[in-house]
Amino acid sequence: MSSSPRGSERVGSFMSVPPIRAIPNSPQAIRVAAIDKSRLALWPGDDGKCQGDSAMSTHDIELPTYRDLMLPTLQALDRLGGTATIEVLHPEVAKVAKLTPEQVAAEFRPDQTQTGSIVSHRCGWARTYLKQAGAVHNPESGQWELLARGREFLAMPGDDAQDAIIEAGREADRARRIEREQDRHEVRSAANERYAPVYEVASRWRETSLGAGRSLIDPSTLVWLPEAAADLKHRFVDSFDESARSFAEKLDDQMAAASQEACLLMADLMYMHFLPLRSVGAQRKLDNINAVGFLAPEPFEVPETLEEPLGLGMINGGAGYNTNRFYLVSLLIEFSVVWSGLEEERRLAILSDPWEFKQLLVDLPQERAGAQRNAVLFLLYPEVFEDIAANGHKKRIVSAFPADAGESADLDRQVLSIRNALKPAQGDDFSWYSDAVRPQWDKQKAASKPRKRDSTATEDIEEIFPDPADRQTIAEVLADAVDLAHGINPNSWSVSRRHDGITLNVANNRMLGLFPSEDLGFGVTVASNDESQALTEAGLNLREPYSFPGDVVYATTELDRFVSLLRPRSDQFLSAVRACACRNTPFWGSHSDEAVEAIEEEVGRSLPRPPDRQSAAQLTGQGAVLDQSAWIVRVKRDGRSEAQQALDRGDVRVFWELHVEPGATFDEIKEAFTKADPELGTHSAGTQAGNLYRFVTRMQPGDIVLLPEGSDLYFGTVDGDASFDTERNEWVRPVVWTNTDSPVDRSEVSPELYSRLRSLLTVTDITEMTDEVAGYVSDRVEVPAPAVPEIVLPSVDAETADGLLVGRDWLQEIVEMLQAKRQVIFYGPPGTGKTFLAQKLAEFLATDGSYKLVQFHPSYSYEDFVEGFRPKVNADGSMIYELKPGPLIELAEAARANPADPYFLLIDEINRGNLAKIFGELYYLLEYRGEGLVLQYRSGDDEFSLPKNLFVIGTMNTADRSIAMVDAAIRRRFYFVEFSPTEPPISDMLPRWLAKKRFDKRPARLLDELNRRLDDADYAIGPSYLMTDRIDDDAELARVWQYGIMPLLAEHFYGQRDVKEQFGLAAIQRSLAGALDGRVDQVGDSQGSETTEDSHET
Repeated sequence: MSSSPRGSERVGSFMSVPPIRAIPNSPQAIRVAAIDKSRLALWPGDDGKCQGDSAMSTHDIELPTYRDLMLPTLQALDRLGGTATIEVLHPEVAKVAKLTPEQVAAEFRPDQTQTGSIVSHRCGWARTYLKQAGAVHNPESGQWELLARGREFLAMPGDDAQDAIIEAGREADRARRIEREQDRHEVRSAANERYAPVYEVASRWRETSLGAGRSLIDPSTLVWLPEAAADLKHRFVDSFDESARSFAEKLDDQMAAASQEACLLMADLMYMHFLPLRSVGAQRKLDNINAVGFLAPEPFEVPETLEEPLGLGMINGGAGYNTNRFYLVSLLIEFSVVWSGLEEERRLAILSDPWEFKQLLVDLPQERAGAQRNAVLFLLYPEVFEDIAANGHKKRIVSAFPADAGESADLDRQVLSIRNALKPAQGDDFSWYSDAVRPQWDKQKAASKPRKRDSTATEDIEEIFPDPADRQTIAEVLADAVDLAHGINPNSWSVSRRHDGITLNVANNRMLGLFPSEDLGFGVTVASNDESQALTEAGLNLREPYSFPGDVVYATTELDRFVSLLRPRSDQFLSAVRACACRNTPFWGSHSDEAVEAIEEEVGRSLPRPPDRQSAAQLTGQGAVLDQSAWIVRVKRDGRSEAQQALDRGDVRVFWELHVEPGATFDEIKEAFTKADPELGTHSAGTQAGNLYRFVTRMQPGDIVLLPEGSDLYFGTVDGDASFDTERNEWVRPVVWTNTDSPVDRSEVSPELYSRLRSLLTVTDITEMTDEVAGYVSDRVEVPAPAVPEIVLPSVDAETADGLLVGRDWLQEIVEMLQAKRQVIFYGPPGTGKTFLAQKLAEFLATDGSYKLVQFHPSYSYEDFVEGFRPKVNADGSMIYELKPGPLIELAEAARANPADPYFLLIDEINRGNLAKIFGELYYLLEYRGEGLVLQYRSGDDEFSLPKNLFVIGTMNTADRSIAMVDAAIRRRFYFVEFSPTEPPISDMLPRWLAKKRFDKRPARLLDELNRRLDDADYAIGPSYLMTDRIDDDAELARVWQYGIMPLLAEHFYGQRDVKEQFGLAAIQRSLAGALDGRVDQVGDSQGSETTEDSHET
């Protein structure tokens, strides 16, 4: 996207783009020279020349600034009859301004990003500000006209005219912003003439595309065809790209070699996706849509008639609209598949009924796409559906006016009913977001209105530095720092407006801070204690060194001394910028183009702009910035939320009245808690200390903060160090909030993040989700939808099931239980193969045997299973106790480190241990995977959670009927699979095994008869007792029966004398022989004398 000034155009063969550098000599003239950046100096020396002049390799030429060219531009247009093309206008401006041939011929240096004539570029800026002031107009590209306001300026004295033009431009900008704010809230968009072009396009889409099946962009082509829609679904929806690439990059691959019809249909859908958005610029919308057109067999672009509506967005889709773009566009594609399959008569019937059309949309897959459905509805049926994208806002409206919501269960019908009820008091076309209505349903807005900035960035700078020379100096230092940082790493910097001031951010650090209400500051490199002392003696207050780089500190001082202290330390300042610029900045969301324009206005040259967020993501391979962490912070005092106050103040706070040193360790903070309250328990002290430690020490500038408030989520970037407010006795960190007016609903985030939001801790570390939450920090650029890793266990094949002697369907059902619940228990009598099957199944499902087997027993404890203190002898012979992880934590951490691989914890004889004592707080974590708790022996700094790729398989014997004693908490958290020797597949296991061994089936018949006699599923004998390699030998069979099976039965029937007579091998053999003889007799009776020995054998 071009960073040229508004209204810039092609001049000759170049398009205005920002230069790297130019050095000023006075407010009215600029030196143009080639400069060695490594020796860059900013300040005039005693002789009036720049200290960097020795670095100049070419002659100096004094050139006019854009301000110098504004009045000559008006005069030139007047001489040319009031209208002219650029080709005619530029030479005339040069004549009026009396420019020399050398000045006109001066071009940008080869190392600068701009090319061509510098004066032509400055002329473009002059026309930009003249247009803002209402002095000129360009009815078409390259053509300019002088307006009546311009002639008024021409009648003024030269200096007065120039000042009047600048002030008129500022006033027009303020008026436009106020108008936009009023238009946005006084009446709903459908009744606002400003948005008429948007609704006209939506109406055309309804008639041309949905009605006639033709393309919105190219109405001569039929695109709503089943084959085109199906092709889009296959390319985009079914071929989900989970990589960290941007939406546009993925789309390039997905649309490669697509048909003309598919490309046009995709572009149409993209157009309707972007049309209602206010939070994405028109140029960015066009770039995304035209990117599809460039891939078509016959390339196309959005026609000019459709460009204007794209710039009139009505809703702030918020970060969710950008982060969930895949899901939103997928909904439109799914809609195209259904719609293109309908007959024309059916289409027209549905279009005529808003509620039937809504039902069609509701029936489509809705994952994280509710905002897109709502946008389509209010674009097509503005009199029925509200211009509200978030269902959460609609629910609040219904909650606020329950008596007026009507009888329907449909949310939109309820809101419509409430509108009709409020019309007499508020007017037919009132906006739900007007100052009169919103406080009635949005209690958060009613409690505290957000701060509004009335001044412009230029006015802020003028307020801080009323002296023009100081203002010029500061603007130059900012401009040169921006050029330097951008030249090293375009993704390293941003300029932010915060309250009534401006900051330059480089990497995670505030590099220059200009605020009228607090000390001003700048970053400097400090290589030694002597340098540090020299800065202090000069009157600068040095803060703690940045976490990166370690030799850069932020120095502050009073306003009246700022310029004089910064000037001689320009080298140290630029050195600090250079040191930080190798890393990306997280402050995209707060970047202000208006602030950059104010700097450009002061220095008279254009500056670069930060590139799109995805460019930075490419450098790190992910959406987040290197070393960036993410946190959930709950701002609650005495159980009451103060989230809205935090949003208004631009900070986040925790309410512990405990003053510790910045950077304090966890142990130091815990000790301070204990001293402050000796009666505080160890666990409670650890939990509170952990929260404060995370807030004060671990959280760093540049980290992302997620602030929950009911169902709304607010995102921001930490903008400074933690400090203790001594007046209020609470800790505070400044935060640049991104979406104060457009909260993200909880339902829009990933299931993993949604789960972590259940944490009750004040400060929760969610750094593992930084990629996702980083997407919500900025809504001015598109970001890829977060790829949520989901472990899909492999399906069981017939060969594996056959090797385990069970049916494939039965085994696959167990795998699906694990997939769904993550925990299963195999229960049954001894010898049914529970442990064997658990191990073999884990080997099949896990990667590289990533499973661990533990066995519970009566003395097994939490300390054995989870973690506990163990004695250790030091080298000096003394004994200490160390906290050692148990098998659960070891396996959980291994699983967390490899989230794409499944891990299995096998717990043998799970019912033999005291489960409540062993599991402790893990009962909760088994049910709520991904959520965190502070374990009882852990420091309060760290939460523990069970990763989703950790699966648990337990085994349980039922011989003592212990399953009946398993408490409901365990029952609810596990699926239970019975292993019964008398039911398939366990009853079929021994016959299958004997057949594989080519053994006689007699042992299987003996076991069946024994279990028939026992007639008790809990005490039936499992097949594994008889699955020995010599079981076909009579002696081995007798040995297993006498010493393996009979002791179990003797214990069960303790005290009964006839156990051997009923269940001994001889008794079972006699019974089996008698049964066979009886069956043979029956066969003989039916077949007469032909009964043979073969029949008896059978």
